[in-house]
Amino acid sequence: MADTLLLLGAFGVGKTTAIEAMQGRRLEIDAAGDDATSTGPATETYTAEIAPGTAVVLGEPARGTHLDRAWRVPADGALVLINHNAADRSSELERFLARLRGATEPTRPVVIGVTHLDQLPQLPLAVYDQYIRQTNQGCNCPRCTPPVLGVDARVANDVRAALVTLSAVIEMARRYPQPACRA
Repeated sequence: MADTLLLLGAFGVGKTTAIEAMQGRRLEIDAAGDDATSTGPATETYTAEIAPGTAVVLGEPARGTHLDRAWRVPADGALVLINHNAADRSSELERFLARLRGATEPTRPVVIGVTHLDQLPQLPLAVYDQYIRQTNQGCNCPRCTPPVLGVDARVANDVRAALVTLSAVIEMARRYPQPACRA
């Protein structure tokens, strides 16, 4: 079955770098993030086929907008990248988790990828998982407790590992559907 995977995150988190690492070439997107597949001012998109039957849609929220708009891009699952070195990393994660947990429509499978770990090595990756578990209101469903992985967007195998994890989460959701939690 063919999958369409959505790659989301704030400006500068490493979305374009991740696709470029996997494809081994630079993407043809201008400095403003515009390209021929733009969906308008709310969200910029770029679609790249990473394997036969598997496409990644890079969803770039326009500067100053929320992930909600990029979330509307049709896809089977989403890899959400959080910049470990950003001052607002926890608020960005919280905004995404609130969007995911508060969804009224069926929620697609998600994996959280944390980039720029090398720029703040004293803060362990485990803080994201701990934060998610502390705020999930005791629910361990995939919507409330998505997997968290470290991803170096410059390294193709790191990006592939995150996308393979996302593909596995998608497959589990297809094979073993669960009722949506309303935590």
